[in-house]
Amino acid sequence: MKNRLRVLFFGFLIFGHSLFAQDTSWARQQLNLLAADEMAGRGYTHDGALRAARHIVQEFRGMGLESFHGDYLQEYHFLINTLVGDIVLNVDGKELITARDFMVSLSSPSIQGRFDLVYFLDDSLKNTDRLENLKNQDLDGKALVVDAFHRDFLQNNPTNAPIIIYRAKAGKKLVWSVSRAFEVKEFVGIQMLPEALPVDAQNITISVRNHFLEDYKSYNVAAYEPGKTNCDTMIVFTAHYDHLGEMGKGAIFNGANDNASGTAMVLTLAKYFSEEVHQPDCPVAFVLFSGEEAGLLGSSYMAEHPLFDLGKVRYLINLDMVGTGSEGITIVNGATEPLFDKMVALNEEFSLLAEVKPRGVSCNSDHCPFSEKGVSSVFIYTRGPEFSEYHNLDDRPEHLPLTAFWELSRLLIEVVENGD
Repeated sequence: MKNRLRVLFFGFLIFGHSLFAQDTSWARQQLNLLAADEMAGRGYTHDGALRAARHIVQEFRGMGLESFHGDYLQEYHFLINTLVGDIVLNVDGKELITARDFMVSLSSPSIQGRFDLVYFLDDSLKNTDRLENLKNQDLDGKALVVDAFHRDFLQNNPTNAPIIIYRAKAGKKLVWSVSRAFEVKEFVGIQMLPEALPVDAQNITISVRNHFLEDYKSYNVAAYEPGKTNCDTMIVFTAHYDHLGEMGKGAIFNGANDNASGTAMVLTLAKYFSEEVHQPDCPVAFVLFSGEEAGLLGSSYMAEHPLFDLGKVRYLINLDMVGTGSEGITIVNGATEPLFDKMVALNEEFSLLAEVKPRGVSCNSDHCPFSEKGVSSVFIYTRGPEFSEYHNLDDRPEHLPLTAFWELSRLLIEVVENGD
C-alpha cells in the first residue's frame, strides 16, 4: 500500500508538471498585456517602458519572490531622442501612412516644410566623379533620395541636404530601430517603400517634431526564488521587456515577439518556481532588462553594477523572440558553452522541440555583457516561418502563435530541476 501511494504521489507531480507546461493561457495573458496599445510600445513616450516595469514588479510581488534590494528595481539613466505628435509626409501632394509607407530615423531633428527631391540612384556607387560632384552641390532646401548603394547616408550624410531618403528595395517591409537615438543628427533620415516614392516624384512636404530626453530614467527589474539548500551557485533567466515605443502619434510598435514573448517566458518560469511544490534546490533569479533596443543599455549597466555575485552564476539564459518554434530553437554561444549539450540531451529525453541548434558567439542580445564578464551565458530564440514580423507595426500579440512556448518552458524547467 505504501509503494502504491508513492507511485500515485509521483504520478500526481508529473501530471501537474505536464499540465503547467502545456497551459500557456497565463503566458498569453501576459503577452497580450505587455504588447497592448496601452503600453505605448514599452518605449520612451507616454511612460511606456515604465508601465511595463510596474507591471512586472506587481507580478513578482504577487508571486512572493525575493528582491535583491527592496523594490525589485535597479535604476539607471541614459540619453534618448523621441518623435512626438503627428508625423506628416506627402509626396507630390499624396499623404503617406506613417510607419507603413515610411519610417523616420529616431535620430532625426524637428523639421517642417516643402522640399524638392534630388535623386542619386543606380550606378552611383561606381561613379566616383558623380559622388564628388554631389558633395559639392548646395542641397539646402532639398531632399536627397538614395538607394542601396548609399544607404549609409542615413547614418553619415556627406552632403548638406537636410533630408536623406532611402528608397528601399521592392518587396521588403520597412524596419525601424532606436539604437542610434542617443544623439540628434543635423538631418532627417527617412526610409520609404519604392511604391510610395516613384522615381519621377518632384517634391515632399513633411512635418516632424522631436523631443530629446537628456536624462531618461529607466529600470531593470530583478527577483529571485531562494533554493531549498545552501547552494553556492544560481541560474539566472533574463529577457528584455522594452521595445521601440512610438513613432509620433498613433504609430505604436507593440513588440509582441520582440520581446513580450521573452518577458512572458521569464514570468512563466518565475511563476512556476515561486510555487512551494516547485521550489528549486538552488536559487533561481529572474531579470528583465530595459534599454536593450537602445543598445543593450540595461544589461550593460547591470553587468557593471551587478545585484548578485556574477561568480556564482552557473548559467545565464537569455530569452529573446520565443513566439514561434516549429523548427526548434537556436542557442547563441551554444557552440562554446557546455549548457548546450545538456539541453540537447534533455530535449531528446523528453521529446520536446524539433531541434536544438547551436550558434557561435555573438553580441546580439542581453547575454553579451555578462558573457564578456566571464559568466556562462547563452541566448535562446525560437525558429519557424509561421511568424516573421520584426521591428514593424505587425509584431502584434493577436498574430503571434507561441508555437513551441510550452515545450521551451518545459525544457528550461528541466535544466533547473536536473542540475548536476
